[in-house]
This record gives sequence, C-alpha cells and structure tokens, in this order.
Amino acid sequence: MRIDSLNFNPDGTIQKVIPTLRGVGLTKARSHIQIDRYSALQGKGIGIEYLDKNNCFAGWKTLFSKSNTALIYNKVDFGNEKVAEITVRAKSSKGGVLVVRADGKKGNIIAKVKIPKSADWLGFI
Repeated sequence: MRIDSLNFNPDGTIQKVIPTLRGVGLTKARSHIQIDRYSALQGKGIGIEYLDKNNCFAGWKTLFSKSNTALIYNKVDFGNEKVAEITVRAKSSKGGVLVVRADGKKGNIIAKVKIPKSADWLGFI
C-alpha cells in the first residue's frame, strides 16, 4: 500500500497523484535522509540501486549518469535554524558537482558539493 498527499487545483479538483516511495510526512534535514524515500526522479540518466545487490540491507545509492538530472524530495523540514553543513558519501569515475536546491530545479541553491574523481566511496562536508 502507498499513501501520498493530495494537492488541489484552484477550482477544487484533485491533481493527479503520482505514487512515491516516500509517502506522507516530512523528511528532517538534520537526520540521515534515506535515498529510497525520494518523491521523484527527474531526467534521463538517473536511477536508484542497492549498494550491494547481494545484501539489500546495506542501503541504496543514486546513479547519476548524465548532467541535469535530479533526485527530488517533496517535503524536507529544515527547521527554524540555518543548516550549516551537508554530509555526502559519494564516488565518481569522472568527478562532478552535486547541487542541492530548494523549491525545484530552478530554486535557490542551498549547497554545492564538488565530487572528485575516485573509485572509492568518500565522505564530504
């Protein structure tokens, strides 16, 4: 079963509901954000897979194979205090930049994390 929020048009009709794995509620920005609880994937060249296909309890990873793709969370609670840092665990065969935005694809940039070329998982703040 999946449960998701309803959104309404100005005339009172219900907007089409696109089922998500995330469901209802808020994701707390100051806690570990679970990759598999995203609301939507945007663009071609993005996917979600197990870190270890033989051990599904090891967690998930997001695969970005093209630029201008996005992993979207529809409701993240940043609280009343400014968030001072972001921690990311990543690896990249080519390197790149992870951009975190508020309010969608053209929203304000919250953070940019430079991901260097590496064959190993690295942690960044």
